[in-house]
Formats: sequence, C-alpha cells, structure tokens
Amino acid sequence: MSDSVTLFDIIAWIESRGNFWAIRFEPHIFQTWNIDADNLDDARDRCREAHNCTHETAHVIMSCSFGATQVMGFNLYSEQVGYTKSIGEFFGSRDDQQAVFYSFLNWKNLNVAPSDLLNADTRNNFAKVYNGSIENYAPLILESLTRHGIS
Repeated sequence: MSDSVTLFDIIAWIESRGNFWAIRFEPHIFQTWNIDADNLDDARDRCREAHNCTHETAHVIMSCSFGATQVMGFNLYSEQVGYTKSIGEFFGSRDDQQAVFYSFLNWKNLNVAPSDLLNADTRNNFAKVYNGSIENYAPLILESLTRHGIS
C-alpha cells in the first residue's frame, strides 16, 4: 500500500479524511487578519475576480480552509499558489486540489516524500509550517503514516 501513497494522501487523511468538499471557517483568522494589508492585494483581487464578489466576501473566503488538504483561502489565492478559479471549481477537481497542495508545499519548501516524515525533525518542521502546531500535528502525521502502511 505504501508504494502508491502520496503526501497528498497523508495530509488529506489528517485534514478531512479525504473529503474533497471539506470547508472550515477559521474565525481567528477572520477576526485578527488585516485583509487590507498590502501584501494581500493580489490574493484578494484574485479571489474577488474568481467569485465576482465584494471585498467583505473575499475576506470570508480567504479566512476559510478548503478541500481535502484544507488549504487556507489566503494561500489558495496567493501569488505563490496563484489559484484563479472559484471555490466551487476547486471542490470539484481532484487535479486542482493536488496542484494547489503541491504548489503550496513547494512555496513553503515542504515537498518531501511521505517516508521522510518518519524523521522527527522533518515531521516537526512540516507540522510547524503546515499547521502551526508541532505538539498537535506531528502525532497526527505519524498516525496517518501508520494508517497508510508507512513505518
């Protein structure tokens, strides 16, 4: 089983149990994030264009995580990831979700083989950058690796 398991599979199991239609509103992002920040202009504009929506609606979209791997809206529409389609299109496309996931990983220098996550330093770095919490996320990575036959 482990030969065909991808990093997408490992993280999708943790984030949504593989649900390509998963959505999670992140109120702490919505409440504390300055959507008017200059470094987010392009992302906000891409989001607004994809959805033909208001500034406020873009704020909500960019404060949610989406899809099997729960990519944050502000990352989805970032210059580095550069997604230009709607969330509806994102939900409906495994190819788009995988492309976005790997673009995000490349941007954050996290594109490792699943078996590399058996190394504690690699796993902890991945957990910190991808999720923000080594303490909570690193054990979930180990659980997903085990579940997928990687040990």
